[in-house]
Amino acid sequence: MSLPRTPRHRLVSGALSLALLTALGIAVVSPSGAPPTTGGGRLPVSDIGPLPWPQDGQSAVDLEGTGSLGERGGRRPVPIASLTKVMTAYVILEEHPLRPDEEGPLIEVDPTAAHEAGVGGESTVPVRSGERYSQRRLLELLLIPSGNNVARLLARWDSGSQEAFVAKMRRAAGRLGMNDTVYTGAS
Repeated sequence: MSLPRTPRHRLVSGALSLALLTALGIAVVSPSGAPPTTGGGRLPVSDIGPLPWPQDGQSAVDLEGTGSLGERGGRRPVPIASLTKVMTAYVILEEHPLRPDEEGPLIEVDPTAAHEAGVGGESTVPVRSGERYSQRRLLELLLIPSGNNVARLLARWDSGSQEAFVAKMRRAAGRLGMNDTVYTGAS
């Protein structure tokens, strides 16, 4: 199900997707084309200035070594939409790790994933039944265009059913201390 994206969702989803893309060895560059850099020193909060907080949704920024820059919109449970697919990728990579130069096994697109492409008004990726993609390519299709049908395909490939995979997602969330997170599907 495609749900509205809040500013907090976009910030967290972007950060987690960046981490997973980096782990997969996919090049990540800044909008200027320069490679990302990591600063070794602390940035005083006073040097950052006021943040332009969105008027709706929930937002928070916390910088390691600096602390909280603030939040807006309170903390209430909300659907996390495509951020769920980051956990799907995490669980897949936890059970089926890939080295930076590795493509992983070929996975065949089942009729369900092919049928789900382009239906239901959700984010999907066009795939055809019988096509075979590497695990790495399916992870890219999961994270970059946010393919819900690919999330469910990977869940079935890994666990036999989306329900069994969701149980793995919930256990992973528990191990990560995500005690207020509830997953209902791989997408």
